[in-house]
Amino acid sequence: MFSFDASLDTLKPVDLSALPENKTALSIEHLNLHYGEKKVLNDINMKIAKGQVTAFIGPSGCGKSTLLQCINRMTDLVSGCQVDGEIILHGHNIYDPRIDISALRRRVGMVFQRPNPFPKSIYENVVYGLRLQGMKQRRQLDDCAESALRGAALWDEVKDRLHESAFGLSGGQQQRLVIARAIAIEPEILLLDEPTSALDPISTLTIEELINDLKNHYTVIMVTHNMQQAARVSDNTAFLYMGELIEYASTNDLFTTPMKKQTEDYITGRYG
Repeated sequence: MFSFDASLDTLKPVDLSALPENKTALSIEHLNLHYGEKKVLNDINMKIAKGQVTAFIGPSGCGKSTLLQCINRMTDLVSGCQVDGEIILHGHNIYDPRIDISALRRRVGMVFQRPNPFPKSIYENVVYGLRLQGMKQRRQLDDCAESALRGAALWDEVKDRLHESAFGLSGGQQQRLVIARAIAIEPEILLLDEPTSALDPISTLTIEELINDLKNHYTVIMVTHNMQQAARVSDNTAFLYMGELIEYASTNDLFTTPMKKQTEDYITGRYG
């Protein structure tokens, strides 16, 4: 089994088509995905920059969440799903049958649309993955829990109620708790699947500010249906339509000077 190098570099916007290997978090190469006879992703090719936020945008059903789920093989859980092509992480194709999927998901964490805390205390939610990895020392667990909750901008709100049920938190707090749970095991890539779609505007703003902080420590890839959100929080944006990657560029370039008419039509509201 190969090992992962979790070091990150902070990047300025670059030509994504010529992203050098040492600044590439992962590379998606000729990726196709079928659910039975239905083709959902068609020949996706892109490099994801280290230490930046990359957003996937596009109309409902365009394949953006499916593409996100491919990156830590959540699609393995879907019956009838067939993936062809490669996703290269540290020189290895994550779809190689020799890959340890549990190890992969420790390096590539995921947060879903709706907050999904476990029916446990706030503390036990955060340390859940650490316990699965065999961490037992209470002091070490305490330190990691505090660090993760601080990283998710939640510590000051819950430090006096760590052993209360996670279900007592608001929706926005629960989503930050889930993010704390994901970063507690120190992934190098964090996948966010429409992380604010179920939240109110104030909680959404808090999560967006958190995403901006998270990229200082992780590579963040997010799906959003909100183009304004993509413009606010992402460094790079990929526009998908009907399973194809139409355009992928720095967020500023894609929103101000799109190269493809399809992209321009979508971001100006002509369709989608």
